[in-house]
Amino acid sequence: MKTLWILENQLHVGLAGFRELDREHDVVLLIEPADRSLWKREHKQKLVLTFAAMRYFAAELRRQGYRVDYLEVEDLAQGLREHQNHHQPSEILIHEITDQRLSTFLTKSLWEQLQVPIRWLSDEPLFYVSRQQWPTFLADGKTWRQDEVYRKLRRRYHVLMDDHGPTGGKWSFDKENRKPPPEGLNFPEPRQFPPDAITREVMAKVERQFPHAFGSLETFAWPVTRGQALEALEQFIQERLP
Repeated sequence: MKTLWILENQLHVGLAGFRELDREHDVVLLIEPADRSLWKREHKQKLVLTFAAMRYFAAELRRQGYRVDYLEVEDLAQGLREHQNHHQPSEILIHEITDQRLSTFLTKSLWEQLQVPIRWLSDEPLFYVSRQQWPTFLADGKTWRQDEVYRKLRRRYHVLMDDHGPTGGKWSFDKENRKPPPEGLNFPEPRQFPPDAITREVMAKVERQFPHAFGSLETFAWPVTRGQALEALEQFIQERLP
């Protein structure tokens, strides 16, 4: 039996690991850690967004016939040990960790403690540029500047480009964006959807377990429905897949 461990910023079935799973025998692992040292810099609303998204994804996976082990534990190490003891996987598949915070927590000693083979998979199609590609991305020796990388990405993947260059004739409209709005201009109120049962449960947990995190949940609401978010994400991933 294999385990595919999915992190909170990898919530999509378009990832390569899902193509390797036998839905009847293999397991998708999601760990929701309460470790305050891991989340100490996060806004309360960000915590709700993260944990609720993970729970929605787990529910969607079960609906699609995947076996899911969703663990609410104190820390990631505890979750991995509990999963190993209960399921005894022959190997753990994990997509490349792109979050520096998680990379710091998941040290080499943790993997050695598990005594389970770890197989690393690509993070594609979540990012345009893979970790392996970055060293050659500015091989001309130029200084790493966001604007230069941004233009190269636009050219390489033909994003907002036409036959004559950037769409609209400029690479950036930042100067226009910094101007104040005309006097008397009114903006429509953003559409919001009240929290459902899953989100309310997570909100209560965040208030209980992270009382000293900054921010407030009094105004928390989803800017789109769950269905709209899934549809938009699905479209984005499909456009990235070969």
